[in-house]
Amino acid sequence: VLGKTGFIECNQVAVSLFGCKSEAHFCSFNPVIVSPDQQPCGTSSMELAGEYVAKANRDGSCQFEWLHRRVDTGETFYSDVLLTSMVIDGEVVIQGNVRDITDRKRSEHYEIFRTNVLQQIASDASLDSVLESIALGVEQFEPSALSCILLLDATESHLEVGAAPSIPSFYITAINGTEI
Repeated sequence: VLGKTGFIECNQVAVSLFGCKSEAHFCSFNPVIVSPDQQPCGTSSMELAGEYVAKANRDGSCQFEWLHRRVDTGETFYSDVLLTSMVIDGEVVIQGNVRDITDRKRSEHYEIFRTNVLQQIASDASLDSVLESIALGVEQFEPSALSCILLLDATESHLEVGAAPSIPSFYITAINGTEI
């Protein structure tokens, strides 16, 4: 529950979802603190949060997708948010229902990636271009990973780097032409 100065109440699910130590710990924050500086659309979280709260107050409720940030790890997660304006003890407050939709968003992003690669193949894009798209896509899905696609040369006895957009050049030099 959001009051004039920040969160005033929450449940244990919110404590866990946002990586807080306790309900009091969670209530020491405001919505901007548990969000990255900007939302995926490029708008500042502070500005957009204000717009959504105003809409909920004006219309009674407001539903939208939001990128949140965990307090303990700083890791971001996508959520579906429903804000509902209500009066408690004479004070207008906003009740927020937050549901983690990270898995769904990840599946959506994967499907876009897969479709783009298939479109490249169908449009007769070069092998280099397709392989680079695949390597970059893998790195987007696993930001801590660096992707390298290795191919066999014409003799099928040596490795060739097919795509390695983020791999250091010394590695590419070392692996290219390696006999197997």
